[in-house]
Amino acid sequence: YDGFFFASMNARRLFFACHLGEFLSLKYQYIPMATSILIAESGSTKTDWCRIENGKRQYISSSGINPLLQTEDAIVSMLQSELPKGLLNKTYEAIYFYGAGVKDTTQKKMLQHVLRHFFSVKKTEVASDLLGSARALCANEPGIVCILGTGSNTAYYTGKTLGFKT
Repeated sequence: YDGFFFASMNARRLFFACHLGEFLSLKYQYIPMATSILIAESGSTKTDWCRIENGKRQYISSSGINPLLQTEDAIVSMLQSELPKGLLNKTYEAIYFYGAGVKDTTQKKMLQHVLRHFFSVKKTEVASDLLGSARALCANEPGIVCILGTGSNTAYYTGKTLGFKT
């Protein structure tokens, strides 16, 4: 992935949705074919969801989720009104949410609570959009990742965690 540059938000989201499943396979050694997971990458205006089930991917978009700007009730209301029933009536092994506004444990815990109860899933991982982009771009290798959009962020990724952030 040397030299890859996120030229637009759409390119970043497409790359993210296509490659985060591969990162999760590397991180957890494998994802069994019968497993169903849900991955979300969210900004304040749009959330891209990727359901991976039996090796197949389904992509859905909804309004953005930002725990700095929305209450739990507002997020639940949006999920109920915008996500298709086929996505809601599934059992998931895990949900991985990467989004804007996940700055500290307060926002992380709030979103974990919403996702656990809304989707009735035990394993949830909530992290910043910058970490999600780093995992999608670099997998387990160190690198520098940038998000260019309405807001811009840059960080050094150690292959496991984000180091220096701007």
